[in-house]
Amino acid sequence: MENFFLTFGIGWVTSKIIPFLLMLILGIGLYFIVLKILKNKWMRLSSLVLIVLPTLTYLVFNPIYQGDFTDNYRTEKITSRLYELEDERLTILVLPGCPYCEEAIEQMNSLRARIGSEQEMDIIVCTADKNDLKFYKKKSKGQMNVKISKNTRALSELAEREFPSFVFRKKGKRSRVWSNFQFGAFAKDWVEEHYE
Repeated sequence: MENFFLTFGIGWVTSKIIPFLLMLILGIGLYFIVLKILKNKWMRLSSLVLIVLPTLTYLVFNPIYQGDFTDNYRTEKITSRLYELEDERLTILVLPGCPYCEEAIEQMNSLRARIGSEQEMDIIVCTADKNDLKFYKKKSKGQMNVKISKNTRALSELAEREFPSFVFRKKGKRSRVWSNFQFGAFAKDWVEEHYE
């Protein structure tokens, strides 16, 4: 349901919250419908569970993860060792065969579609093997620049060895760096706002 709202250009945070509010409204509506039908006092009282049931059901299939509502970035000065990070764009640092990295690329495809095709987004695969690029090129559907890392050690240190990591480099300013569990809806909204 979240993706449905994203397709209408609604922000990431709002798209995350709206389904829970709709489920709560549905629960309240069900409660009042059942309240009118039931006559037994105990049955009417036990029907209070209907208020939270749709929301809990939605949570079972769409759980809220630790980083969904965070924007716990850290700022880093990009040194000459990190020359492969380009200005004014989001760069995703990934590892070959990393399931969390693969999942993040799917989300980045949605973000990529929202910011427009004229804006650049990079994926840097921290590996020395060029064969590892093929998977991410396919996964990104050709919409992002997929590169092999030239200085894997420096990028791994920037990511604090947590992959995937996301880096938004602003020219002349300190860059924002997020690990996977920190790059939530607030961070995605921030990135969308700061693409020029």
